[in-house]
Parts: sequence; C-alpha cells; structure tokens
Amino acid sequence: MLLRANDELPFRSVVGGYLHGSSWKSILRADTAATSNVSKKVIVLSTLSTLGLILLTGVSIVTPIGLYSTVSRGADAVVDFRYIRDTSPIGLGSSSRENYKADRLCGFLSPLNCPGQAHGTSEDAYISSVIPQNITDIFSSGSTGDRSYVAGAFDIQYRSYIMAADNMSSAPGGFPVTDEERKQTQSAFKTYQSFILNDAFDIVEGMIVNSKTGGVGLRNHTVPMDPGKGMEWTEGLLWIEPETTCISANLTIHYTLANGNNIQDFFLMDRGGFVNMTHDYPFINFSDPQARPELYARAYRGAVLNNHNLMMLFNETRNKTKLGKTYQFDADAISLQPNQVVIGSFPAETPFIPGFFLNNLSDSNLTDTNYVTSILSRGYGGGDFANISNIAVETGLVMGVSSRQDGGSRDPRSNWSAPIYSCATAMKAYIMDVSFLFNGRKGLASLEVTKAEPRIYKSNATTPLWAVENTGMQIKDVSPFWALVDDKYEHSPNMWTLRRDHLYLPAGSGFWGSMYMGVDSSPAAAPGTVLAMLYEDAAPHSSISPDALLDYGGSTNYPLYLRWQKMSQNPVTSQTILNLIWTDIMANFVMGARPTIGGADDVGSTTAKVRVRQLRDTIKYDMRYAIPGIAFLTIYILALVLALIYLLLGKARLQQLKVLLNQTSIGRAVSVERYKGASGIATSSTKEWVLKYGDDDIGIRKNIAQADTPQDNVMIRTPAVCKPLMQQGSPEDSERLSDETPRV
Repeated sequence: MLLRANDELPFRSVVGGYLHGSSWKSILRADTAATSNVSKKVIVLSTLSTLGLILLTGVSIVTPIGLYSTVSRGADAVVDFRYIRDTSPIGLGSSSRENYKADRLCGFLSPLNCPGQAHGTSEDAYISSVIPQNITDIFSSGSTGDRSYVAGAFDIQYRSYIMAADNMSSAPGGFPVTDEERKQTQSAFKTYQSFILNDAFDIVEGMIVNSKTGGVGLRNHTVPMDPGKGMEWTEGLLWIEPETTCISANLTIHYTLANGNNIQDFFLMDRGGFVNMTHDYPFINFSDPQARPELYARAYRGAVLNNHNLMMLFNETRNKTKLGKTYQFDADAISLQPNQVVIGSFPAETPFIPGFFLNNLSDSNLTDTNYVTSILSRGYGGGDFANISNIAVETGLVMGVSSRQDGGSRDPRSNWSAPIYSCATAMKAYIMDVSFLFNGRKGLASLEVTKAEPRIYKSNATTPLWAVENTGMQIKDVSPFWALVDDKYEHSPNMWTLRRDHLYLPAGSGFWGSMYMGVDSSPAAAPGTVLAMLYEDAAPHSSISPDALLDYGGSTNYPLYLRWQKMSQNPVTSQTILNLIWTDIMANFVMGARPTIGGADDVGSTTAKVRVRQLRDTIKYDMRYAIPGIAFLTIYILALVLALIYLLLGKARLQQLKVLLNQTSIGRAVSVERYKGASGIATSSTKEWVLKYGDDDIGIRKNIAQADTPQDNVMIRTPAVCKPLMQQGSPEDSERLSDETPRV
C-alpha cells in the first residue's frame, strides 16, 4: 500500500498530490470534490476542469480513428506492357485471330469488283476480294504519334468468323467467280454475352463497352507486367457510338388485356398526330450532314409522313378528326405485349404501327398521296452514291412498354396504353481519352475504366483528319472505307477528307441489306450492319428475336423489361433504349485487334514501354474525426492566452502559484498548523521546508475515547510539541500504532 501508519510530511504531500490530481476524488466524492462552503469561483474552475478532462478523454479516443491507409498516386514511370487474355464468356468465345484476313466484296444483286480492282464486269470476269495495298496503307496511316492506340479501319474485326469460299458463282444466273473459290474470312455472328443491364464500362476481349449510355471503344487489351499496388494511365481510343433522337408521334395504342398476354379491343388514339399535323412538308437541311446530321428533322419527317399514311388508311382528314378520337383497325397478326418494347424501321409507302401487321394494305389501298416514308426520312436510298455526305441513318418507330391506365397489375380485362415515338439513329466515330486503373489481382477483370472523355483539340493543326473512300459506286453495292488518315492525304483525289473532332459514318451496303452483308470481312460495313439489325431484328414485331439475337424487347427478360419501362416514359429517355441495344449487338459482333503489342495468339511474345503513374500505400487522415480535437485545442489555446495576459499584466505570477500549491499541500498545511509560532513556514522554498521539517511524520490511530466505535481518527505525531489532537507519543506508542493501524 502507498500509506503507512507513520509517514513523513513530504511523503504525504506527494501521495496526496498524486491522488487528488486523479479523477478518483470526483468519482468517490472526496473532500477535495466538495461544493459546500466553497467559493463559486473555485466551483466553476473545478467544473470546467472536469469537463475539460472528459472532453480530452473523448478526443483521445476519437482523434486516432481518422487515420487510415489508402493507395495514392506516386511518381511516373515507364514500364513493360503485355497482352492479357479475357476469360469471360465473350472472351472465351471470341475466335482466334491467327487466320483472320481482311477481304472485301461488293455488289448488291451480283458480285462486283471493289475499288482498286480492274478485272472487268462480264459474266466470266474474275472477281477478287483482295484489298489493294495502297488502300490498306492509306486507311491505316492515321494511327501514329499520340494516336498510336487508335484503331484503324483494318483493326475492326468480326468477333466470330469462319473461313469459307463464296458459293455465289455456282448459283443460278451465272455470277462471276470470286477468288477462284478460295476461302475467305466471313462473319459468323453469335451472341456470347449481354451487357445491357450492367450500367458500367465493361472491358472484354478487344473492346470497352459503355452500357451506361451506349458506345464501344476498340482496344486490344494490354496491361503492365508488374503493377505492384496499381498503375494508372490514359490512352486515346477509337470510339464508335450511336446517336439517336426520338420525338413523340402524338399517337397512342390502347387495348384490353385478355387471358395471358393476348390483347383485344385495340384501337389507335389521336393525341395530336392527326389533328395538329403540319400543313407544310417537313424540311431537312442536307447541306452539311457531318456538321448537322439533322436527326430531329429526320425523325419529325418520318412521324409526319407515317401519320399522313395512317390518315389515308382511315380515310381521315384534319378537319374531321379531333383530339382523343379513336380509330379501330384490322391486323393480320398482333405481337404486342404489355411487357415489351417494339422497334421497326419505316416501310416504303405503307402505313406502320409497331406491334401490328396491318391487313388490307394491297396496292389498291395505297394512293398516289402515300409517301415513301423510309427513303424520305433517311434522306437517301440504295441507288444514291456512297460518299461522306450520305451518312448512315436509320429511321423508324418505337412503341414503348405499355402501362395500365389505372395503375394496377396485369389483370384480365384491364385497359392498357403504349406510346409511339419516331426515331432517327446515326453513328459517329471519334477519339476518346480513356483513363485506366490496373492492380493485376484478377487478370483482365482488374482493369478498370476510371474516366472517359472525348478528346479536346486546342487548334486546327492538332484536330484529326478523317477520310471516307471515294468509290464512285452506289450505296447498295459498297461500304466505303473510313478512318483517321495521315495529313499528307488531306487533298488526295480518291477520298473525301474532313478535319473535325468526329466523323458520322457513311452509309453503305452493310446497312442497306446487301446480299454480301457479313459474308466478307470488310471492317467498314460492321457498324451499319448493326444499325440495320437494331431496327429490323432486335425488337421486331415478332415477340422472339432471330436466333442469333437476344430478346431485346423485354418480353422474356424481366429485369430488361423493368429498365425499358422506366425509359419508355418520354422520347428523351427512349433514345437510350436504341443506343444500348446497338451497343450490345456491336460488342458481340466485332472487336478491336490493333497489334500494338501482341494479340491473342502470341501472348507474351512481345512487350512495349508505356508511361504510367504508379500507385503507392499512403497514410491519410479524415479531418472529420479531428473536429473534437480542434475544439479542445481551441479551448486550450484560449485558456493559455488568457493566462498569459494575466501574467503580463501582473495579475498572476508563477511565484504566487507556487506558494498556493505549497500551502494546499497536506504536509505544508500540517507544518503551518503545528508550528504556528514559527515564521516563514508557508512561504519557504520546498528545499528549505524539506530540510527543516522533512523528518516530521503523520500517524493514524483510533481515538481512545471512541475506541468502541467503528470510526477512525487521525493522530498526528511530532517529536516535541503537543497540540490538541496532535499528542506526543513514546517509542512504545509508535510501535503499538504500527501494529494496530491497518495500512491504507
């Protein structure tokens, strides 16, 4: 124990200071924690001291919590990159690049020699699919310098392909022989994986898929060989994305849901599409489609012309109709379901309602006043020339997911309605600066897109030069090459060039529906082919899409139905439906195969040096956890400043504080009381006091007069002077007290 029966005065002072300086005096409510008969100033100071101690305790607990370890950016370094294989379903399903060979076929009803070949057009002419070297050189020349990662025209390859000979030469009609029936690279489209519900930047073999808003980036994926804690870098990639504009046709379909998914009692309602139809023919400015693709104008013209053809079908005029008027019609077949989006391109002269095959649409029902909606809304036909001005645009109608008019569920005999939108979609290519993060823990799955922004150019000199091949052929016969090219080709007579941050892709036979669509491996045809599939096959009148495609309508995919349901509420969000479907098909159709470092068939054979930003472990602090500490420090500084002010003004001196501390010490207080006649005890230095009175001790014994009571009394012993309650004791008494007194 700390205390004995007899202790020297200095010993009691030190122990008392230690005990009373702790929190036990407040917890046990000792004498030094009393509030009765104590000055209010002392109580206030004591209370503030206790509160400060509590605050300090909280600060000492909370403040360290803010420390945490994280990975932060370190120094730049040049490291080795290597090809990395994709082990996801789409990566495993992608065909080897070993035997892939770019070739090209032209012709709509019969094969023709493509630009650069001059073997004649007679029935016995030799047709070659070989792409001349000069064309290959030109359309591969733009991927240099700071655009070395940008895929060229021949870096876009079919994800799945076969090697097969063209058998059209043996077909009836005596078509010319192609490549003397040698095998060619031909598309073999398959759907391996869908990304449409991911809402992310998905990285797969040869491609980055934007399932947020639509678009794909072409990249043959390479990563650092030794990433350590992780590495960051940025690359400029060729990015192709659909651009869609939708407007309301101001018509809605209404029907009653029978048992199952069958509908009945269907009719069309005029929401302004008939009664408010414009009297003027819709104008489209085709003067510069690369600067102004006029997608809104094309969608508007399509809506007006199709509504006009529907009025002709119903023998209706603006003067007879009114808002809310309904029209019954007959249909040979109905594929509309409440949980389905229906997409269809505009037909030629026939009126069109998505989800319905209208009957009685023979030539006798069509008049000279019916418009050829498809060609007039797109702005071109297959007989127009393929050039940079005839950009690939498809137009059509989208019927959104139906909604129950009273907000209920799919109960029999419930009434439903669906909106109709007129849409136009084009495709544009540009350079996207994509920032990557890679830590190597899970292979390609560890590669992450942290940011993707279109590249911004500071001057015309740094703006890329795009080129479109001048084929001199009609759209239905050829898909012109397009790509970034070297500046030296800016005034080449064999192509159209454009210095701009983007290029709207030209229309070609791949979009138009050539019999060779997908038969050759021409990279220029792929985006247009997917655009045609979007409007014709992805969510058609049939509730089940073609075998090669998923059901993008949503009738057999409930999560997709829920997403389409939200996006079908207005024309703006409906645009994203088309963009996402195009992106999903494109991701399964093609891939980037630019051999910058090596491909899927020579893994690890080569490496390349790339500048990256290394990541390192860093200790950081969350300043929110410092708030209690800052508050305590503020109070402490204020108290310190106040004390210094008192010290400078002479209202407080350290000597006075030392005297106060000495006088409140238990040993000094006993000395003062014991030797009242002596002078200077209260003010003498600690050294002098210890030398003079340090041998005095304080004893504790039971009060003899109250020996029978359980109450203990303190007996203060001195060697010479006796005071009340401070009796002189003999050595025997000391020994007795030592034996009788318990230790504290």
